[in-house]
Amino acid sequence: MIKILILIAFGLIIYNMGKALFNLVSSKGNSKNLLKALALRVLFSISLFYVACIIKIMKITLKFYNQSCDLIP
Repeated sequence: MIKILILIAFGLIIYNMGKALFNLVSSKGNSKNLLKALALRVLFSISLFYVACIIKIMKITLKFYNQSCDLIP
């Protein structure tokens, strides 16, 4: 389930990059749409990094907890 959420986040990041590029090269696009797409890309990137860090910390904590429980008779 976590892998699916990560793939969705990557998809949203790539989609917003494409949308920003389209607004940049398109003569009809305005800077407001470009700024919004880039801001969403940054938001999704930071959120993905935050979630990845939380998952890594949880794995380390569980590994340490399981090792310390093995020492208790």
